[in-house]
Amino acid sequence: MKKKPTILMTTSNVYSAQLGPITGDTEIVYSDKATADVIVRAGGLPLYLPSIASLSSHELEQYLDLADGVLITGADSNVNPIYYGESPLRLEKTTRVDDERDRTDVALIRLDYEKKLPMLGICKGMQIINVALGGTLYQDVDAQHPHGLNHDISKTNRANFTHLVATAQGSMSEEIFGKGKIRVNGGHRQAVKELAPGLKSAASAEDGIVEIYEGDNHPFLIGTQFHPELRPSDPTFFALFERFIQASVKN
Repeated sequence: MKKKPTILMTTSNVYSAQLGPITGDTEIVYSDKATADVIVRAGGLPLYLPSIASLSSHELEQYLDLADGVLITGADSNVNPIYYGESPLRLEKTTRVDDERDRTDVALIRLDYEKKLPMLGICKGMQIINVALGGTLYQDVDAQHPHGLNHDISKTNRANFTHLVATAQGSMSEEIFGKGKIRVNGGHRQAVKELAPGLKSAASAEDGIVEIYEGDNHPFLIGTQFHPELRPSDPTFFALFERFIQASVKN
């Protein structure tokens, strides 16, 4: 039987203060089911990386040795602005950070970028790849980009289409998603502000927010601000995961 590519997938943390008194001091490392499901459907095998501070760079390299591709997943936490040289803004909305995840992600992304394993980032995953490689974020799109679209419209169901984005001519994203404007789903509070060196915009919303980027000198590096994993029955969205798995198959 043909060996399926192993996809290293990141996880998030829920701390005891969020869980409440029933669980006591228990802390949980977790990842969403939809992303794992679509990776399996596309022909890959998920391997979860725990986001814990005790992991060394040598241990992260061992995880990468087991992987054929890396998926930086979405999350309900914001990227800590200290990782792109800013202090947190005072905002009306509650801001949650997951520092163990951020530290793990940044170290993993930089190691992966050197090794050139195929890498896909979704939502927060897209954002923190950009940060790890030297880019910046809008800490809050509504506050810092007030004349743009409402990017946080889909709190109730992130599978719903929310707005249009235009794919860049000649990009891999144009091959996958199609030419011109496409419908995308999912709300987000943060977004790419300045792209990191080595990344280029492959699709943007009408207000200029980057919705997809690609790596310039990388065999497969794509970040999507929206959530293609939540619409696996959509053939164009599923095609992204198929391309990712194909790129992760070792020759």
